[in-house]
Amino acid sequence: MKLAHLIPSNLEEEKEKFFASRTYNPQFEYAVEIDPAYLTRYPAPEKKIFDLSQEILREAYTSETEQSLFEREGRVLTQGEVKHTITTYLQEYDLHTRYTVLFSPHFIARAAINSSELKIRLPIEHREHGLISTLHHEVGTHALRRLNDEQQPWHGKRAEFNLQPHLVTEEGLATFHSILEEKNPSAYIRALRYFAVYLASTSSFREVWNALDPYVDNLERRWRIVLRAKRGVRDTSTQQFFNKDSVYFSGMIHVWQWYKKNNFNLPLLYCGKVATEDIERAAEHAHTTRLLLPKFYTNSPDRYKENIATIAQYNHFDQV
Repeated sequence: MKLAHLIPSNLEEEKEKFFASRTYNPQFEYAVEIDPAYLTRYPAPEKKIFDLSQEILREAYTSETEQSLFEREGRVLTQGEVKHTITTYLQEYDLHTRYTVLFSPHFIARAAINSSELKIRLPIEHREHGLISTLHHEVGTHALRRLNDEQQPWHGKRAEFNLQPHLVTEEGLATFHSILEEKNPSAYIRALRYFAVYLASTSSFREVWNALDPYVDNLERRWRIVLRAKRGVRDTSTQQFFNKDSVYFSGMIHVWQWYKKNNFNLPLLYCGKVATEDIERAAEHAHTTRLLLPKFYTNSPDRYKENIATIAQYNHFDQV
């Protein structure tokens, strides 16, 4: 099963019904039968992390609105400007021939990368000071770890090497990197996603929607956040949910705890798409002479370490 299977076939019809009512919960249909186990394949959201997410949201929105927080990143870029910035970033790693940049209004995520494509959702939401942060996430983390993984003996043989799922480590690391260049070190965007997923595990679509009202003024954006937490579910009045969006915030805490114990050893994390729990064992077999490392680390490892620590401290990760 793939993430694309979780996109409802009657999405637009149910969206219209939802916005036309104050009480309606979408009744989604899907092109394929959804395996319930797929919806809960990631770690369940925890109350203590939910409490931290609430604290971060309260701090972020005390004297700010959703719009004012976004405006800190500058003006919204044009599609041409986004394409140029992405191409330049890919060229820095000699990856401009490996990846094709695609634009479409049908993508659920505003940016996502796979083995050969970098997908950008339309209309463009990326801002002049925020796009580089997105590229640190998608290319500087996901793409480089993938390319390094392709060099390793376990590539395509994860079961043979008994490697655990790596998504919590992967997304936690990438989310840290998406904040490195930000003037505001708050992880409020990922805290908001965690907040939504936790509530989706106990509440209906409409109840999650209402709970997000103090934080998300933009109705289209709020719809997408709740949809992501309830995708794959047919009757969204139930407590069924999809928990993938919780791993970004919990993953940051997970990576922070590993970094503290391992002296911020980023090169070890870049030996491939490996979970922190498997790193030491995987390193015994890893080819490390030609690892691709992100320039935001190699330009100044000390500055990288300081920035990661600042983000963790600002977001109270040691409380968990």
